[in-house]
Amino acid sequence: MKIAIAANTRDSGALVAMHAARAPFYLFYDEEGTLLDVIVNPYSSIERGAAPRVAHMLQEHGIETLVAGEFGGKFITLLEENNINIVPGSGLVSEVIKEVLA
Repeated sequence: MKIAIAANTRDSGALVAMHAARAPFYLFYDEEGTLLDVIVNPYSSIERGAAPRVAHMLQEHGIETLVAGEFGGKFITLLEENNINIVPGSGLVSEVIKEVLA
């Protein structure tokens, strides 16, 4: 299982980003809580169309679960279409990954 957490900065001490599709970074973890990768969201500041691009990008990376503060309705639909589960979360990424895996 591969989990992505939307984050405000690129390290596990970051806060979970509130806006899933517009998060500045995504931290990728495996099912044991090991940080696999950190990617910059290239769509975080585009004017329109971030949600479909991010959903496709996460699907291409093999993400099965996305954690973020808030998910827009369109983004939820797109994630579901790509078989990506959504988990609302807030706080430190390092704590949220533990909660998701528990």
